[in-house]
Amino acid sequence: MSQEIGGAEYGGYDVSGNIPAASTLGGSLAQNIKREIVLNLNALVKAGVLNSVLEIDYGKDPLTIDPPSGYPFALVGMPIVQSDYEDQATNRQTYRFDVLILASYQALQNQTEGIEYIIDAVLNQFDNHFTLAGAAIASVLPVEILTIPVSTADKSLVAFMCTIKAQALFEWNNPNVQNGS
Repeated sequence: MSQEIGGAEYGGYDVSGNIPAASTLGGSLAQNIKREIVLNLNALVKAGVLNSVLEIDYGKDPLTIDPPSGYPFALVGMPIVQSDYEDQATNRQTYRFDVLILASYQALQNQTEGIEYIIDAVLNQFDNHFTLAGAAIASVLPVEILTIPVSTADKSLVAFMCTIKAQALFEWNNPNVQNGS
């Protein structure tokens, strides 16, 4: 499902190179934002920075997941959502997705570029697609990355926690609010 969503592949672009409106993807605000995050991560797969992207909506220990195409791979889970009133008929909703990228230093294609190469590539991908193809109609805040080493009895990895906060406006119909009054 992550390879092609809503007729768009890799980073929100369709096969003709156009960026479709997020509304053409269908689904809720959260679903559209998540789809665009996955598409941007898949662009990093296509560029050779990551090897795969997995979407998980259940609690599974990420260290027990075998990466389908090897390290590094990204896990996209469920969002944390905050809302603030923008006005009487609009909420500004912030969808926070913590994307976990796991890398094995030994499996890096270019060890001289190191972990920083992956960090820069992720930051650049989201800096260059800051509206997530229109899914984040109120902006995407700069991506934050926390890097920590993790290990188990048989794995020694580097984990990147990439926090992506996308803001969207939600308008509701309130029968008591008519023509701005």
